[in-house]
Amino acid sequence: MASPCCADSAANLADIADHTEIPYGLVMTTDRFDPRKDAALPADPADVDDFGVTAEALDRAQRARLIRRTRTQLGLSQSEFARRFRVPVGTLRDWEQARVTAPEFAVAYMRVIEQFPEIVAKAVA
Repeated sequence: MASPCCADSAANLADIADHTEIPYGLVMTTDRFDPRKDAALPADPADVDDFGVTAEALDRAQRARLIRRTRTQLGLSQSEFARRFRVPVGTLRDWEQARVTAPEFAVAYMRVIEQFPEIVAKAVA
């Protein structure tokens, strides 16, 4: 049985959570994400180890794939790509590994680099 102190804290947290804004415009709620029914890409019901993916995570992964593909098609390491196109290497790693969602300008920049790598490299040199 939970101690009264913990129960009170949990109740207070639930009250606060219903009305608290957190960074990036997300609203903290007590509703739980159910990956079996709330996912943009639902889990395979026949596979107990599979899990659903939210629309946000799917978008982040697609952006990461575009960035990684752009770099690898040019045959550059992360460090080389970062140096050549003036992108902080840590930022590039975060985008490629989908730790952070690449912003719209980064997606547009990658598309331009993909089409005109020499022109972009010369422009930012």
